Amino acid sequence: GVVTSPSCSGSVIVASVPRPSPSLVIDAEPPWSVASDLTTVSPEIKAILTNRDVIAINQDPLGKQGFLRYTEESNPGLQAYAKQLTSGEAAQRQAVLLLNRTDTDGDIDIPWLNIDTKGLATVHDVWTGQDLGEAASHFKVTVPAHQAMLLTVTVPN
Repeated sequence: GVVTSPSCSGSVIVASVPRPSPSLVIDAEPPWSVASDLTTVSPEIKAILTNRDVIAINQDPLGKQGFLRYTEESNPGLQAYAKQLTSGEAAQRQAVLLLNRTDTDGDIDIPWLNIDTKGLATVHDVWTGQDLGEAASHFKVTVPAHQAMLLTVTVPN
């Protein structure tokens, strides 16, 4: 299957690498278009394309695009992209894509300052739906080879 967005210079292939490519919604503007018959795609691909949290990040009313905000000094294939999300009176929110472009699992340790975040933040894994806890100044996680994690980072006002 192929997912495209008007802001992308090319298509984003989702059939062979399920999580990294659709996680790029942080960098794509709405609307998505899907060049596959949704009645015949695998359940895994359908779950990816219909994940409400991912769609909400892509279609966030603030309309911001995500940008590369951090690269591990010891391994430039480990990267973090961030996108400001619409925030309420109670909290500031960012979507953060941690991307491992290497052939081995890698630790990404992203300082909050690199994503314009200050203070104690709650980290949520968008793909698994799990809260990953709170972090005061940075967040460190191991991202499997050729995979990505899509997170939301929320700081109370």
